[in-house]
Amino acid sequence: MRFQSLALATLMAAAASTSPVPGSAQAITDEQMARIASLGLDKRGSASSVQARSINQPITDEQYAKIAALSVSERSTNDNGNGNGMTLEARDKRSNCAKTILGERAGGKGIWCPKSQYTNLVQTFCRSAATTDIPLGHETSDTYEITLTNQDHPEEVGKAGRVAFAIFNTKSDPTYLVTYDDCVDYMLKQSNTDSKCYGKKHDDTEGGYWSVDGVGLFGSEVREGGL
Repeated sequence: MRFQSLALATLMAAAASTSPVPGSAQAITDEQMARIASLGLDKRGSASSVQARSINQPITDEQYAKIAALSVSERSTNDNGNGNGMTLEARDKRSNCAKTILGERAGGKGIWCPKSQYTNLVQTFCRSAATTDIPLGHETSDTYEITLTNQDHPEEVGKAGRVAFAIFNTKSDPTYLVTYDDCVDYMLKQSNTDSKCYGKKHDDTEGGYWSVDGVGLFGSEVREGGL
């Protein structure tokens, strides 16, 4: 533990020394984050900290199966000679609420995120994801802490929860370049007041996925339990 602390302090000091303006805040680079993660310190420790940042990871066969089960797309083969010819063709733009692709079960009774928290975290995620070039057949995602809506007693604080945002590139070959505006627009589909994923009674959302022509899926998974 002492070695990890010293290594982290050395890394952060090195990052600070590269700042062009004394006292200015500089973003930690992906290389630095990777080195921090290698120390076993993958949690950022704030109220909206990232638990598991996944950048351009291959979409697994299990995830493809879950995507296909959403009935928003179908898998087809386009042999382009490099062995990566799997794509998904959109059937429609139907949103799918409270669905799980990334891992453990999401959504369900009582597992809803207040719209105010959801909106703020969409902006946080999209600022982080913007300019990311996601290769075909890969995904980029982040997980943040939230406070779930207290469905039975909305005037009281709800249980600890988390929301995972993800972009799955199943159609754009060779890559899909994430832009902030498009990311926010697609991620907010599940919290818009005209969405079936939106809860009018408590002004919240249970999350879900939205199919985007030529790209794949943008969406979120709301879960119980903090980071």
